[in-house]
Amino acid sequence: MLGIITHNWQLKLASLGLATALWFFVLSAERSEITLPAVIEYAGLDKNLVLVGQHPETAEVALIALRSAMARLSPDNVRVRVELGDVGPGESVVLLSPDRVVVPPGITVSRITPARVRIAVAPAAIQSVTVVPQVRGTPAPGFTIRNVAVEPRRVEVKGERAALARHATLETVPVDISGSRRTVTQTVGLVVPEFAQLTKQRAVDVTVEIEAEEAMEQGKRSPQK
Repeated sequence: MLGIITHNWQLKLASLGLATALWFFVLSAERSEITLPAVIEYAGLDKNLVLVGQHPETAEVALIALRSAMARLSPDNVRVRVELGDVGPGESVVLLSPDRVVVPPGITVSRITPARVRIAVAPAAIQSVTVVPQVRGTPAPGFTIRNVAVEPRRVEVKGERAALARHATLETVPVDISGSRRTVTQTVGLVVPEFAQLTKQRAVDVTVEIEAEEAMEQGKRSPQK
């Protein structure tokens, strides 16, 4: 039995090596590598603190997987999660490593760039600001804007105290009234600067009253009682 195994052992060993090399070649041919931008999610920061200044919002991640799995990849299902539970006020350097990248099953993260990010944290403040409605376009010919109202008129924002003190208002996403012949009411979001974030109210109702120019002129000429 031993003689059968050891007979032409050099040829058998070479055949085994060739088979192993071919197996790895086929396996690698079915796998591919791709680099995608991934959104950095900063999580776990103490509610009494806030990120300030410029901080990286994306990182480049290199991923390896079977081609069938690669077909399901998109920037929407790849993200970098950075936990800030231990971060205090001031500047900090946070390390980014492949184990911080959230990817679908079957995907391997080979590297991430940059390997570290610098962030700044400051005590948070909450401030009430006035909402300023924005209107885009003009009514149909012969019609005009009578009034623009927003509800609620004030919302709370959270951010660095010094930055909030310089901003007493917050604009809405524009309400388009192009060609309108009647009053337009829309629920729209708010344009939040990068130094602040909304605490509760995420959207407001903007009402743009539109009426015929003739009716408005008649109203102005009517005697006051």
